[in-house]
Amino acid sequence: MNSSKKGVILVSFGSVAQSYKMPDLMKKKFLETFAHFPEITFLWKYEKDEDNIAHGYDNVITGNWLPQPDLLGNNWQIFS
Repeated sequence: MNSSKKGVILVSFGSVAQSYKMPDLMKKKFLETFAHFPEITFLWKYEKDEDNIAHGYDNVITGNWLPQPDLLGNNWQIFS
């Protein structure tokens, strides 16, 4: 979290909507969008590590479980 140049964005669709079940084109569009913001680190809750979905995307970190309260700590902001 501290090594990100301009911040971190957590991408999670909860426990019901699983990212690995998205159509491939949609996953590709997410990754292409993330690539447009190289100084932001994207934490993507992606349920199948074996897909290696973020290979080649240096600013994307995936995990099948992301401890949101631990990640956010006391230093978080909500943008609306």
